[in-house]
Amino acid sequence: YDEEKHILSPGQLKKDFMLVQRILLDLEVPVFITGGNHDLAFEYMRKFYRLYIGRPVQGKHMDYSFSFGHYKFITFEAFCHYNCSDLAKINSSLTPEQMTWLQTELSSSQRFFITYYVLSL
Repeated sequence: YDEEKHILSPGQLKKDFMLVQRILLDLEVPVFITGGNHDLAFEYMRKFYRLYIGRPVQGKHMDYSFSFGHYKFITFEAFCHYNCSDLAKINSSLTPEQMTWLQTELSSSQRFFITYYVLSL
């Protein structure tokens, strides 16, 4: 949104996503990103997010996990998708597919310490 709480245009959002991509690519440390509601609310936002930030995308959602030492990191694509013209909610996470994926990840992670964090920015 801009200062007056208007939705940013697709052109401005594309520029913003491209800027974030350039910044992230210049970092010399590992970065793991999870798309959230404000990143993915409208179809054109999801397109830019997947193109410039959320790659590689495997499957319908951008959920992923990885192991580091004795820890298993699991992250979800958290979203509410809205219709751009009337702001009606189309769908939202956590979908049944995401919950099935989570159960599989947790079942295969018996040797890991599981710590839950919920971040809201």
